[in-house]
Amino acid sequence: MPSVLAATLLLLLVNGIQATGGGGRGHHQQHERGTPATKEREKWEACAKDRQCLDADCSSCTDDDLPCQRTCVWKCLCGCGGRPWGDKGYLVWEKCYAGCKRGHKACRSGCGDAAQHEDCADACWLERNKCSCQCSQAVSATTPARDRT
Repeated sequence: MPSVLAATLLLLLVNGIQATGGGGRGHHQQHERGTPATKEREKWEACAKDRQCLDADCSSCTDDDLPCQRTCVWKCLCGCGGRPWGDKGYLVWEKCYAGCKRGHKACRSGCGDAAQHEDCADACWLERNKCSCQCSQAVSATTPARDRT
């Protein structure tokens, strides 16, 4: 996998997806430390590290095939979140994912004061990842409904 892709995906996964990412609500509840969102994010990240999702064996992809590589990595990441990867194809996923990125930005902007920011950001991170995984199963190129579990 090219180092630029690995660095980008690492930034997305580990650093809270500040530049890109999902969720669909324009606001978000504040969360307490140790909330289910924080615990779920930690579990998801531990799995991604254990499975080496950012270094996934994408042997069916050529070095210059970014769509194939992104799909391969996200398939691994979605598996870590218990979200099966669908077969709608990269272009459908990419259009849907654009909505996830807009939603993530709106979610993060509603996180409020610094004391609760990290927990809120974890919830936004989860929304973004769940949205991305749902996009692979979307029947149209729109952002799927969020599950609120």
